[in-house]
Amino acid sequence: MESLLSANEDILIPPLSLGLKPGAAYIQNRRQASVFSSINQASPQGVQNIRFNLSSTVEWCDPASVIISFDCVNDSDTAPLHPATVGAHCLFERYQCKMAASSIEDIEHYGRTCELFTQLIPAEKRLNEGMLGFGTKPATVAFANEAAPTNAEVVAALKSINSNDPFKGNHQVEEIPAGGKRKVYMKLPLSGIFTAQQKYLPLWSLGAGGVEVMLSLAPAADAVTSNYGGVAKSTTYHLENIVMQADMITIDSALQEQYSRNLMEGGSLMLHTKLWDCTLMYLPTQNGGNFDVSLAKSLSRLATAFFSFSEELTDAQIAAGEQYVNTFRMYDAAKENIESHVTIGSKRFPEFAVKGVAGHFWRFVSALGIAKSLPHTVNVDVEGYKTNSFCIATDFEATPMVASSGVNTQGGQEIALHVKSMIGADGTQPNLLRRCYACLHYEAIVELRATGASLLT
Repeated sequence: MESLLSANEDILIPPLSLGLKPGAAYIQNRRQASVFSSINQASPQGVQNIRFNLSSTVEWCDPASVIISFDCVNDSDTAPLHPATVGAHCLFERYQCKMAASSIEDIEHYGRTCELFTQLIPAEKRLNEGMLGFGTKPATVAFANEAAPTNAEVVAALKSINSNDPFKGNHQVEEIPAGGKRKVYMKLPLSGIFTAQQKYLPLWSLGAGGVEVMLSLAPAADAVTSNYGGVAKSTTYHLENIVMQADMITIDSALQEQYSRNLMEGGSLMLHTKLWDCTLMYLPTQNGGNFDVSLAKSLSRLATAFFSFSEELTDAQIAAGEQYVNTFRMYDAAKENIESHVTIGSKRFPEFAVKGVAGHFWRFVSALGIAKSLPHTVNVDVEGYKTNSFCIATDFEATPMVASSGVNTQGGQEIALHVKSMIGADGTQPNLLRRCYACLHYEAIVELRATGASLLT
């Protein structure tokens, strides 16, 4: 023991390090820029595609600073506008990103996928995020006797504070009044370019094409609720004053010259990130809660997969605030019987089927990477997870703490989800799932050269 300890390397502990912290004098300027959309207004009934172009001949872009803002205007003079989610992502069905005119990201079902992970944010943080969106309407719980509330009243109050149900508690959207408007801010949480990686984007190397971002509006019927609680709501609105805000960085000319020379001499700049592939698949009718979902995707490093579900929603469900963008269905009656596993080719994840809600929740938080973390948590309780916050998740990485340890599916291996006994109590057709949204998270490299950008997956 003593010989091992004596051979161990000593370090200078921080309290004894009395020098100055390292600096970065080569950063000469940070400019808080505003990039305006290519159109003045957008709406589901009019121009539906919003484009931004981030470009510069000398600057870099800090991706963590990128945020989009716009005014959401209710065009109805008689009815309030009731968005389907607190965040503004419900308004958009597709996100695309190009670099130097090369397609890098293309995420279908963008609003629903954003909402799936937004529901996981802890309650207080989610309230903060809600302030950027449409805002949250606080729930009120009446006490018969405020001096001595009953246990049932206290439980109801706590549920209203911590509920992860989008139709209850502190996550209920605040409506836009008839003829009114609201300034909304929206991040791009699914973007591999602006969120998953934190390297500055060398706009100067991308030419006139720069970084192009396009957001496509969802149909109004999928983004807002037309009849909530039996009261008619507005379905006509438009977006105006559409702006992307981003910080632009200028570095020392000598260092900039080194980067430029590297590209001119045939070198490249690499951005390592993770991207999303989202697919909607329809399940067989009369499936009895037993079904398989198959995907064929050629990916060199598939990291994780997330599967969420929905019924074909009825008018009554939509009137209660349920829409495809905010519905992630599970049935209380199946909480102990549900089984699932994923196969990639002949390999099975896990080796034996996951059973019950608790087992699926464990796999879920494991795939998120927080299962063994003390400070990190998710805003999902058992009631929410077994009803409307359900997701089947599988982690394929051999070593989650390092890069490039996922599964290679470029050999034509089929990715398949196998589910049994996921059905409601009565077993009738309204309780049978018809939609499965499969979201694959995979590693990719964006290679920037003097000739343009290319995506390596």
